[in-house]
Amino acid sequence: MFTNGQGKARGRRDGTAKAAVQFKAMVLSSGERAVSQQITGGKGSAHMPGGVAVRMIDLPIEYAPGESFEDIGDHRDAGHLAERLNTIAKSNYGTAGPAFVQYLVDTSEETLELEQKSCDWFVDQLIGDGYDPQVRRVAQRFGVIGAAGVIAMKAGILPWDKQSIINAVETCFKAWIDARGGGESEERRSAKRDLKAFFEANGASRFGPFSEKIDPKREAEDTKMFSSRHTFVKDRCGFSLEGDDGTIVYYVFSEAWRTDVCANHDPDLMAKIADEQGALEYTEPGRFQLKKRLPGYPNGKRVYAIRPDLLK
Repeated sequence: MFTNGQGKARGRRDGTAKAAVQFKAMVLSSGERAVSQQITGGKGSAHMPGGVAVRMIDLPIEYAPGESFEDIGDHRDAGHLAERLNTIAKSNYGTAGPAFVQYLVDTSEETLELEQKSCDWFVDQLIGDGYDPQVRRVAQRFGVIGAAGVIAMKAGILPWDKQSIINAVETCFKAWIDARGGGESEERRSAKRDLKAFFEANGASRFGPFSEKIDPKREAEDTKMFSSRHTFVKDRCGFSLEGDDGTIVYYVFSEAWRTDVCANHDPDLMAKIADEQGALEYTEPGRFQLKKRLPGYPNGKRVYAIRPDLLK
């Protein structure tokens, strides 16, 4: 509810609905688990929609292995600094916040114009070429934080300088980008992970191996005889063919591709991702399936031909 900016819907005594409270809030949690882990209670992985990923932003606490503070000043170590911050926070609070709000009230028109310009400037600094619109939404949140820093500096509420504000926002945004693995949409990132994971987990168990041999009784050299090894395959998704160089091509049935391989993802998106990485084999431009003669299908069957070793 916090991240959606809408309160709980309630009813009146006569049965009609009350108007739900609406608000805008920046939520900060010091939880030690990622949002996806919270969704599943820390058990396994979760398919997290892109909207959730941009509402609750995961930031790593460590900027380097075992290091959380970039500058410990004159303190002997990071632990001493953390203890000092904890101590002074208990006796120094409730001053900057109200002063900031009061400044916004007193200079609303001027401040709103400054906030918008500052936010747009930060977004332009943070966004790189090819970044997904989801990433831009996150950058806008960082831009709001950066703009608030600029306003607090201008109001004389906090003794900051503009470059320190810029550095802080850029550092945190870069940490988020690095932690999530780039500027793609959450749907594409999740699809890539799950596509690789499916073949890593099911390559040998869900695909029946077969071999291709030239039939010596026929004159045409391109006429082939197919023989499947006597291997029991439960919940078959297709067949696999190992080449002389040890590479394996998996021929996935269309329905198995949609229901098993893609599962919660768009089948066309998964095919495009595999094609972009050179892991999808097909013969007709624009059509990601090819017709292949397989054991039990002498006339051929439309399948997705995948090389999992090429998936990144």
